[in-house]
Amino acid sequence: HEVKLENYQTESKFDVVICENWLGHQQHELKLMEKVGDLVSHNGTVVLTFTPISGFSPNIIRKLLANKIIKTQDTFEQKTDLLLNAFSPHLETMHGMTRSHKDWVHDCLLNPHYLNVYLSLENIIEILGHKMQIMSTCPRFTSDWRWFKGLFGEQKDFNKNHLKTLDQNILNFIDYRYEFSLCTESLLKPLNKSFNELLEKSLIAEKKMQVEGNLDFSDVAKIVFNIHQHLMQKAPELSHGFLEASNLLAKNDLVWRDVAAMKSFNQIFGRETVYVSLNKQVGMKT
Repeated sequence: HEVKLENYQTESKFDVVICENWLGHQQHELKLMEKVGDLVSHNGTVVLTFTPISGFSPNIIRKLLANKIIKTQDTFEQKTDLLLNAFSPHLETMHGMTRSHKDWVHDCLLNPHYLNVYLSLENIIEILGHKMQIMSTCPRFTSDWRWFKGLFGEQKDFNKNHLKTLDQNILNFIDYRYEFSLCTESLLKPLNKSFNELLEKSLIAEKKMQVEGNLDFSDVAKIVFNIHQHLMQKAPELSHGFLEASNLLAKNDLVWRDVAAMKSFNQIFGRETVYVSLNKQVGMKT
């Protein structure tokens, strides 16, 4: 049906509904997610994608670096060519990448909506959790040691268990190459705070750039430096990359060769897309 979801009307309910890398965190998009959930039949399944904030962080930083090196007066094609020169050395480190470098530049760096694609699992549970339970995710990041006889009624809350273990795995989403042990509470709180501040300040910085042409990303650079410090003991291989990124974000005369020459951050790509399947439960509110 070639129609906007806002205008799509049907009496039908579907066994499977798939919504992949589409809805973000803006209010009208969250309302559309509720509509997606209403399209699912009892015992049906909806498959969505969400974005762990730590896994999104490397490309948030790349988006801002791109903003610093392009010139507003350049054509779209000129911006594309410059960003390909800057970021192809990064993308070439991902041996399993199937998308063309040009498409990635268009989607992630030149797309003015890109930072708004962020969608948390909390958003999904808040909207759909009263009538759906998580079945599984990809990648799988949960462990559940609860006694099987206790998993009935409200006690089988798989949604709550997924939210808890998602937080504990905050380090594992930063870079697809690494796996770490579960994050301790003492590290989790400051890391979560810094990653959320990174997104918040980046949205503000990009808006200022678009409206005022302001390329001062010093506030964001400080947050990235804080992330570097948080990671120093637990994940030094990642810590060096965030320090390098912080220095470039603070650099006034940044050029594309600086980005292309990055030695540590260039290989950091997060697990920023996680698939989650939810089942509509009989007897739950519809």
